Amino acid sequence: MPVALEAAKKEAREEVGIDPVEVKHIWTSVCGATVVWDLYYFVVSQFTKLESQSPEEGENIKPSWFSFGDAKKLALSGKMSEDRSVAVLLRFLNTV
Repeated sequence: MPVALEAAKKEAREEVGIDPVEVKHIWTSVCGATVVWDLYYFVVSQFTKLESQSPEEGENIKPSWFSFGDAKKLALSGKMSEDRSVAVLLRFLNTV
């Protein structure tokens, strides 16, 4: 998982514009017994805000900040397109 952790930190810097200081692995979603497509989920609890994002060419990413309550409403609204991420987010929010 060290590779996934470093990749998550890199994506946070590029796509969100933050430099993660404290990162915790919260879940690994395994697609199925015959399909290898694991998703690793992390929570960043401390970070340094960078001057700007540096997304890859063609990426149009606009980060938004949500309270835990608003994140739960978003997950339940149907506006998040990745169902596994919705499930992991709701599971996490239920623990905080």
